[in-house]
Amino acid sequence: MEKRYASPEEDTWQTRDFHCLEIAAENYLVTYTLIPGTHITRRSTIWRQTPQGWKIVYHQGSVVENGCIECLHYVMLRVLDMLSDVGVQLEF
Repeated sequence: MEKRYASPEEDTWQTRDFHCLEIAAENYLVTYTLIPGTHITRRSTIWRQTPQGWKIVYHQGSVVENGCIECLHYVMLRVLDMLSDVGVQLEF
């Protein structure tokens, strides 16, 4: 972070493919693609509504090699594991 802020160059980050899914009452999974420079990452964040406001209960960012579909599949499996770990049961 210090190197980024010390650099006089402006970072140009692209975002796309935003999706928001209610996975349980007051729990939402937000996924998106982030392109910071020359590589691509997929991001997943679980947000929970609490009496104190919105809280992040899980976040993961994974580098995707050349848009590799197997990498995205792996990320989604990890997200499902983490949902289970924080006590969220998926409702379809």
